[in-house]
Amino acid sequence: MVTVALTSTGLRNASPYTQVLESLGAQVQLLTPKDNRHTESLMHGVGGLLLPGGPDVDPMLYGAMPDPQAGLEVCRPLDDLELRLLRYALDHDMP
Repeated sequence: MVTVALTSTGLRNASPYTQVLESLGAQVQLLTPKDNRHTESLMHGVGGLLLPGGPDVDPMLYGAMPDPQAGLEVCRPLDDLELRLLRYALDHDMP
């Protein structure tokens, strides 16, 4: 059985993705910004990474200033987690 790492701000937001992945026979490892383990530890035994989206990406990450009128909902800790997991997945040729 393959284990898929799934990022989210919490269990409630991840639930629909978890249900689908499990119905397809995957085991889900939920990763949230509250988990401070090293990337290698978070990804140990994982065969794939799902970044389902959520809050807006912090514009500061791509060199832009946030527009106060845009009503952005950002979660910088989630952005930071997803970027380091994405780097790991790309470096390890992971789906």
